[in-house]
Amino acid sequence: MSTELIKQLREATLASYIDCAKVLKAHHGDYEQALLELRAIGFKKAEKKSDRATEEGLVVIKQADKSVCAVMMKCETDFAAFTDGYKSLVHGIAELALANPTLANVGSMLAANLNGETVQEAIKGLSGKLGENIVLEDVVCYTSQANSLMEGYAHAGAIEGYGSMEGRLGVLLELNIGTMPHEAAQELAHHLALHIASVSPVYISQADVPQAVLDEQRREFAAMQDIANKPADIQEKILEGRLNKFYVKTCLLNQEYMDEKITIEQLLRRVSKQWETSVSIIRFTRLDIEV
Repeated sequence: MSTELIKQLREATLASYIDCAKVLKAHHGDYEQALLELRAIGFKKAEKKSDRATEEGLVVIKQADKSVCAVMMKCETDFAAFTDGYKSLVHGIAELALANPTLANVGSMLAANLNGETVQEAIKGLSGKLGENIVLEDVVCYTSQANSLMEGYAHAGAIEGYGSMEGRLGVLLELNIGTMPHEAAQELAHHLALHIASVSPVYISQADVPQAVLDEQRREFAAMQDIANKPADIQEKILEGRLNKFYVKTCLLNQEYMDEKITIEQLLRRVSKQWETSVSIIRFTRLDIEV
């Protein structure tokens, strides 16, 4: 039994030397059969790990002329997330999404073909190799519309080891820029993406907040003990004040832009006036490993 075959099996599966040698022997030195069995063993191990918490991972952004995509895949430890195999798989999934935006949902992507196997099989195989639960958490793609501009931003923070457009957090943003010059619009989009990464808005505007969410917030605020004994009109003013704070926390247009003491909505009005056009936010997505 060739030690070179055992070495190749170890590199392909990350199984132990003894396991590789044992399976090769059982298959009389047939590398392909041994590889299939070791992968099946890896899949079974992956199934056993599927209920374990995933609190680490990687976000990868891919961008082309008219499309931008983000993929978030989670695992158990940062050690796994920094391995070449893990990064390579996330990048491969992101490239696949960029080439075919119809795969921009987890279900479709898991069933898609990637290098001769489904994405789900590739994830299970990697899970077996690394000994961790691995989950494809999200796949998002934007395709530009008329007069729109897209921005993709990946934030790594102070942690070393991330490559270009890799990180623990990613933002996709699409702006309607009208006739605004492309270079100026790109700079604006980048700053807005940085803001979204930092401040974590959930909605674009107050109008986007579902009524059910507002009703729940009102119930929570009304149940607070500090207003229980106040007159009804005072209670209502306090509730409105707390709702306004909720809007500032969750709605992008209500948030203060950097240190300029203006809101994002006021910034867009100023930019629109400056370039004599209409500039607005069409959509954004924020992917965060820690959420």
